[in-house]
Amino acid sequence: MRPENLQLAPLSPHSLFSATVITHVFQGDHVDVHLDAPALGRAALFARQSGLDSLTRWPVGSVVGVSVDDEGVCAFSAAKQG
Repeated sequence: MRPENLQLAPLSPHSLFSATVITHVFQGDHVDVHLDAPALGRAALFARQSGLDSLTRWPVGSVVGVSVDDEGVCAFSAAKQG
């Protein structure tokens, strides 16, 4: 899954999981929002947000709901193929 497929919103029953914003990385025309998502274990996770409003909308320490824009996303089984 690509970072631009992750969508941040206020935490709600429709969120796939919750995450805490741990830092922002300004990338010119977008911001990479790095997240701590306990439901995913120790996996690194960041969401790519277009524009700059995520810097103020999701400040460091914010708890957000994460969902996935599934258009164009492919998933593969983690099971080993024999």
